[in-house]
Order: sequence, then C-alpha cells, then structure tokens
Amino acid sequence: MYSEKGQIDKAIEKIQEAIKQEPNHPEMQNNLGTMYFKKGLFEESIKVYKKAFKLNPSSLLKNSTNSDYTDKRLDFTD
Repeated sequence: MYSEKGQIDKAIEKIQEAIKQEPNHPEMQNNLGTMYFKKGLFEESIKVYKKAFKLNPSSLLKNSTNSDYTDKRLDFTD
C-alpha cells in the first residue's frame, strides 16, 4: 500500500511494526527485504531475505517470481 505510493520509508516502518508483533512471520520478513531492496539497502535486504528463507524457504521463492530481483541469484543457504 505505502510502497505503491512511493512511500518506501513508511512501508518499512509499518512492516517493522508488524514484525515486532510476529517476528517469525516469513512473509513479513520477505516484504521487509523487498522494501530494503527497493530503497537500495542491498546488504540489509540480503540479511532479511536470509531470515525469511530460513523461516520458510518456499515463501521467498514464491514471492520472488514477480519481483525486480529475480535475475539476481543469491545464495540464502549460509
């Protein structure tokens, strides 16, 4: 919602609030990674994507199919 309006910082803030309530929610972690990626915070994005992947490997793969970063192959296994 905020992301679609170009309000990436607000989207990050709202996702972080949701993660505080449910820290092991893989989709929220994945969403946060996506927002960091859109903001150009690539290292932070990778850290969050790794957490999402560890929580639920299929959630990251499923959600990444329509994203801007599908052509970037990242290793989330370490």
